[in-house]
Amino acid sequence: MTPGHIWTLVLLWTVTQTQAKSQDVQVTCFYARDCILPCVFAPVGGELVRWYGPGNSLLVSSGQNDPQDQTYVGKAVLFEDQVALGNGSLLLQHCLPQDRGRYRCHVTGQQEAPDTTVTVRVEAPMRSLALETSRLSGYEEVLCATRNVYPAPRLSWSTQPPTAKDALRQTTHKRATKGLYTLESKLRKLRGKSSVTYVCTVTAAYGAQTWRASLRETEVSSIEGGDLMLPCKAPEDLRDFTLTWSFLPADHPLLILTYNSSTQWTAQEWAGRAQLDGLRVKAGDGTLKLQNLQNSEHSGTYTCSFKAHRNTHVVHIRVNVTATTSERAEAGEESSSWWIAAVVVAVLAIAMAAVIGILKLRADCSQSEKRMEERERERERMEEATMMQPIRDKTDTEISSENFHLADHLSDVHT
Repeated sequence: MTPGHIWTLVLLWTVTQTQAKSQDVQVTCFYARDCILPCVFAPVGGELVRWYGPGNSLLVSSGQNDPQDQTYVGKAVLFEDQVALGNGSLLLQHCLPQDRGRYRCHVTGQQEAPDTTVTVRVEAPMRSLALETSRLSGYEEVLCATRNVYPAPRLSWSTQPPTAKDALRQTTHKRATKGLYTLESKLRKLRGKSSVTYVCTVTAAYGAQTWRASLRETEVSSIEGGDLMLPCKAPEDLRDFTLTWSFLPADHPLLILTYNSSTQWTAQEWAGRAQLDGLRVKAGDGTLKLQNLQNSEHSGTYTCSFKAHRNTHVVHIRVNVTATTSERAEAGEESSSWWIAAVVVAVLAIAMAAVIGILKLRADCSQSEKRMEERERERERMEEATMMQPIRDKTDTEISSENFHLADHLSDVHT
């Protein structure tokens, strides 16, 4: 027996064993991607391959023009040149959720072969998991979200240190767009617990993927001119990570440094002002040392971010840098001097206003007295005029009467 015959027998034995073990196969196809449904057999010659879809309708056949399901025309394709070699696999193009189901490969020929059943699952795997804080609803919340996923994944919340499940108040929403799901969940932050780590875990419906994101917020204070250690440690199971430190003084974040655990390479943007411990960072301790703090330059929010495969850990640290005691005293003295000057100016302004008010009041009083004197003189003149008027009337009457009697007397004498 020649070596070629031996290899042929080995190949046939392998195909036969694969066929025997592959009569019921499960295949996961990715959303909008092409997918191959396997069907192998031991070729004898003259085999005919037919594929049937989830509704048991004929999708495609080799060597014949059998009527096909029009939905799969141009979508389901056989490798015609491979059939004679024992490969009746089907190419299913641009897979979508409606392509899920059971497919059957039926081979007929000189030697009957058992049908191969292929169960097709369609999946749009998670590409990212976002975790951030939100205050849009009026409460301080942690928002966890993943988008463009199929089927809809499962989401759960936890904390470190652990918190009872009934104490975690969460709201989860799920919506579908063009067959893909967006999952958003909000967890209300725990009151009175400022150093809690919030953990969001999302698991794919088929269990093939699990993503984890965690977030922690804290606040520290320091004195201007000194050094400050900003603690940040990766979760225990985090491997092959990238560490990034950034600073947000106002609206635009500034990169401080990045570190890659695989290459142990560090890119410094704040050389001489910030540094890591070269030995500790290899073990996941990303504590940052800030040097020679300045009040206006270093006050703000520092973000430490660990990123690995399907795992993210973020720490936000609010840093308040205050002036030293002597600077505060000088500032207090300057403030006191300003206050004294302000008080003096205010007192002088009040005094001047009072003097002006008094002078104006005196002027108003003087004018009022003059008006009163004028009104009094006018009243006296009016009274005097009133008393003289009857006297003048009585004198005129008496004179007229006397003249009348005198005329009568003269008339009598003349007579």
